[in-house]
Amino acid sequence: MSNARFMQISPHVYWFAPAPPDRPALGVVVGGTHTLLLDAGSSEAHSRELLAHLDEHGIAPPRFTALTHWHWDHTFGAAALSSVLIAQVETAHFLHRLAGYAWDDESLELRARLGFMATSVDDIKIELPEPRTVPIRQAEITFQDEITIHLGGGITCQIVHVGGDHSADLCVMWMMPDRVLFLGDTLYDSVYTPTRYYRAATLTALLDRLATFNATWIVEGHGDAVLTRAEYEALVAKMRAMIALSEQLGADAAEAHAANADLDEDSVYFLRALAAGARL
Repeated sequence: MSNARFMQISPHVYWFAPAPPDRPALGVVVGGTHTLLLDAGSSEAHSRELLAHLDEHGIAPPRFTALTHWHWDHTFGAAALSSVLIAQVETAHFLHRLAGYAWDDESLELRARLGFMATSVDDIKIELPEPRTVPIRQAEITFQDEITIHLGGGITCQIVHVGGDHSADLCVMWMMPDRVLFLGDTLYDSVYTPTRYYRAATLTALLDRLATFNATWIVEGHGDAVLTRAEYEALVAKMRAMIALSEQLGADAAEAHAANADLDEDSVYFLRALAAGARL
């Protein structure tokens, strides 16, 4: 068992913290009759560690697993799960595509040279040493815009497709009555591109959409802590400020400002990614 933290964050929701090399946060929602897993993990070893934590805490294995998006670190662990797999239609499309690939080092590196998943090669090699085969589970339930999973006892999870620059198929999960919002990688910039970027209009629309959820706790895909509402709002305010600044200055001036201004690390990152997006 790894040293990653497994903790209860609300009456019905648990959090399995991120861990190296690129294991994302996983969520567990415990209803009156069913358990739901939020994201499947980066490998069968990753998802089995979560199952061991559930067993230790007397929590039933998941009846359902819902994916936030198709990226490997959120989906490769599904093969170790017997739960029903739920995915947005574009996520399901990518799972079908991934199932046709070879995953040995040579194949990984060839696809990386062609620009596909180039930033993930080193982490995949660590998480899944050779000889490497990766069975890709296919979704049994798909949806277009949103779906609500009823877990018994009045516990529900609404899965909503929101998209974004990180991945067009991104979904968020909204747990009620606990008011927990599971973001996955929704707030992150593009990753499988030569230059990482945010597009100001896309990010603004995304933040506006997320504002409709009156969350008490917010879980990011790779954040090292669960965010309170105040912490999340501070992060969003910082992102909105950098959007406004990038639009005011323009791409080149925003890039220069990020290099020379007295901005914190997060703001510098946001501003540079927004400047890159403005050049698209």
